[in-house]
Amino acid sequence: MDQIVAGAREVAAAVPRRVSVQGLIVNYRGIEAPRFLLVRRDYLGGPAAWGPPGGGVRPDETPKDALYRALNDKLGYRVLTAQPLSVDFVPAEGGSAEQYTFAYMTTVDPRSSMSLSAGYVECRWVTYEESREILQGHGLRHFGLSVEAQHNGFKELARGREAGFSR
Repeated sequence: MDQIVAGAREVAAAVPRRVSVQGLIVNYRGIEAPRFLLVRRDYLGGPAAWGPPGGGVRPDETPKDALYRALNDKLGYRVLTAQPLSVDFVPAEGGSAEQYTFAYMTTVDPRSSMSLSAGYVECRWVTYEESREILQGHGLRHFGLSVEAQHNGFKELARGREAGFSR
């Protein structure tokens, strides 16, 4: 049995993976519809450049720890709470790595002041309806299902669609 477990770990370690996090930061204050923070990344082009802020998970940290670090490093925001909303799996294709993206409903310290850095060149506070004009494809599906998860519970996704995983 130990050999099987060791072999499974070796195979799993050989599969290239990218694990990342996104923080859905919402502003409810004094407005009719909640607004979500979206950022534009300078290292991506087209519709993929826009999305919720976040970053990669380092080998020595949990996704939640990565979220706290990334939002502080890239926006200057101190995270107060992070509630898991979804995990999205995209299988490896054409030489790309498997990707797992964890999305969290995130509350930040209102005394934090935003300062864009580390690859972010623009930000916008948008309603859910406005997000549909900026985000497209997989990014829009993942964002929409993560927003829905606030009310309906944690979502397991595959390529931005609800996954019908059998147990």
